Amino acid sequence: MNNPPTAVGGIPLLRQVAWRFGAAQNIIARVRNEQSFESSYLALLRDGTLQQRVTDLERLLERCTVCPRDCLNNRLNDEIAACYSG
Repeated sequence: MNNPPTAVGGIPLLRQVAWRFGAAQNIIARVRNEQSFESSYLALLRDGTLQQRVTDLERLLERCTVCPRDCLNNRLNDEIAACYSG
């Protein structure tokens, strides 16, 4: 009367672990087989879009309008903003 441990739904725990491991192995295999897989930030870096986004963000932080208070503090000089987010 020594039953294997079960999880939710009465499915044996060992079977659940094996299924999850198999699913993870399938995902890894698909990623490895995909030659065109590339993180999206690398394309942004290559075409200059990433640098433009950094520049735009820094421009926003020079006269802060990030939160609804629009305090216009220069967050790049560590001025404490009205929202106290530094």
